[in-house]
Amino acid sequence: MSCAGRPTALRRKAPGPVQEGRLLVATDGLLKYASRATISALARTGDVQTAVEALMQAVTLPSGNLQDDVAVVLGEHVGEPAAAADAACGAAERQAVSEQQR
Repeated sequence: MSCAGRPTALRRKAPGPVQEGRLLVATDGLLKYASRATISALARTGDVQTAVEALMQAVTLPSGNLQDDVAVVLGEHVGEPAAAADAACGAAERQAVSEQQR
């Protein structure tokens, strides 16, 4: 288990309200060897890094080996509510236009 990835924040202007939550993308090395209930519970545990480590541990054999290759990507929507984010984007856009007009 390398856990080489680092959390990265991506910002985008959403076309509508965005719900908070996590999105898990994983290979069959996780999905075949852990139950849906276990995966769901672990994916919601602590911060994203802790959750990914727990998911990997759930399918790790006592020897430390894995039964299959495992890849896990867990994303989390965090930050400002959509209205506040839209207001912040609007303010930044107005400032950029104002600076260009000078």
